[in-house]
Amino acid sequence: MGNQVPMQRLSDLLDASRGDVIALVGAGGKTSVMMRMARELGGRFRVLCTTTTHMASTETLPSTIRAGAGADPVSIERACQSAWACGEACLVTGLESGDGRVAGPPGDILARLSRAAEITLVEADGSRRKPLKSPAGHEPNLPPSANKAVLVFGADAFDLPACEGNFFNLDAANRSGAVRDGEIVSPEVFGRIVSRGGYLALASRMPLYLIVNKADACGDGRAEEFARAAYSPLVRRIVVSSVSGPDAYAREVSNASDVVACGVLAAGESRRFGAAKLSSPFRGTTLLGAALEGMLAAGFDRMMLVVGHEAGSILGSLDERLLRGVEVVQNPDYKSGMGSSIGAAACAARECDALAIALGDKPAAGPEAARAVLGAYRRSAAAACAAVSLGTPGHPAIFRKELFQDLRGIRGDSGAREILRRNASRAVFVEVDPASQLDVDEPRDIAS
Repeated sequence: MGNQVPMQRLSDLLDASRGDVIALVGAGGKTSVMMRMARELGGRFRVLCTTTTHMASTETLPSTIRAGAGADPVSIERACQSAWACGEACLVTGLESGDGRVAGPPGDILARLSRAAEITLVEADGSRRKPLKSPAGHEPNLPPSANKAVLVFGADAFDLPACEGNFFNLDAANRSGAVRDGEIVSPEVFGRIVSRGGYLALASRMPLYLIVNKADACGDGRAEEFARAAYSPLVRRIVVSSVSGPDAYAREVSNASDVVACGVLAAGESRRFGAAKLSSPFRGTTLLGAALEGMLAAGFDRMMLVVGHEAGSILGSLDERLLRGVEVVQNPDYKSGMGSSIGAAACAARECDALAIALGDKPAAGPEAARAVLGAYRRSAAAACAAVSLGTPGHPAIFRKELFQDLRGIRGDSGAREILRRNASRAVFVEVDPASQLDVDEPRDIAS
C-alpha cells in the first residue's frame, strides 16, 4: 500500500457540509469511517458523533462522553461546546454495557446536541463487526433528521465464501437471492448483495454514497473491480478506501480518466437504400461525413471508422481532413451483419478503457448528443452509457472494457441493445433530442 494515492478527504468525497446529518449504514468499518470524518471535520465544524444502534465501547475520540439515563443535558452540551471550541469532534453515547458495547445517548440529550452541532455523524446500523450485511425489515435505524446516507461494506470478505463469520443476517441475503450460503463473494455476487440488499431504497429519500472499505485486504485494484460491479445510478458517488493505519487513503471510483475510443460503423451494404447510402450528399458533405464530423467534435480520445462493403469508394467520398487521426478498421465479415462491425471495433479498441458505438447512417447524432453521453459516462462509474430518446436506447452508446467480450460475441444485425438491457442496472441513460436519432434507411429519409 506504500505506493497508494494520497488520502483524499472522505468528508469531501461524501460532500459533507454544514447542517448535514449523515447516517452510516451497512457493515465493514462504519465506525472507522465515522472517526476518520470526525477528525477531518472537527477543526472546521461543530461535529457530533453518535449512534442509534450499538457500537464498540473501545471506539473513542479524545472527547468522548458517556451519558446514561438521568444525565444533565445542559452539562453534556457544555462539555461538547468546550471540545468544539478546541476544534475537536465529540462522541456522545450511552453508558457501556457488559458486552463491551454502547448504545445511543438518551433521546433528550441527543435532540439537544443535534441542534447545537453543525454536522452530525450517526452510526445507524449494526453488523457485529462483520464486513457484509443484509438489513432486517426494521433496519437501518435512521434518525428522522438524516439527509445523507453512506453505505459501507468491507473488502475483507471478497473472494471468500459467504458464511455466518463474515456476513451479518445471511439468512435475509439467502432469501433475497443476493447470495447463497457458502457462495464465493465475487464481484458479480457483491453487485447482487448491493442491488438486492434493500439499501438502495434509501436513495429515494436522500443522497446515497457507497464506500468499499478495507481495500488493503484484497488490493486497491481488486477492490475497485468490486466497487464497479456494485455501481447503480441511484448511488451519488462510489469510494474505495482503507481508512485505518499509516497508509490510509480514499479515492473516488469513476470513469473520469478512462481512454474512450469511438467506432463509427460504416461497413454495411445498405440494401434497403438501394444505392451507396453512406456516400450520398447531405448538408454539404455526405451522410457518413456528417456522422463522422459529429463524433470527431464530441471529444473522444480515439476515433475509428469501421468499413467493409465498398470500402474504397466510401473512404474516397470523404474529405481528407475528416480522416486525419481516424483509424480505419477493415471488417472482412461485414456481410454477416452489424454485429461483426461492433466486434471489429471492440477488437481494435482492446487497449482502451471503453468503446463508444456510433452509426455512420445517423448524420444528426452529434456532437451535442455525443458530448452529453460522454460527459455522463465520465462522471459515473457505469459499465455502459447510452443516448435514449422517447424511451428507446440509441446512439452513441459507450461500453466499458469489461463488456468488450460481450460486444465481440454479437451476431447478425441485433446490435448492442441486448447488452444494454442485461446491464441496465449498471448503466446510465441520457435523454437526447429525438432529432439526433434520425435514421436514414431510404432516400426519402434524407432531409433536404
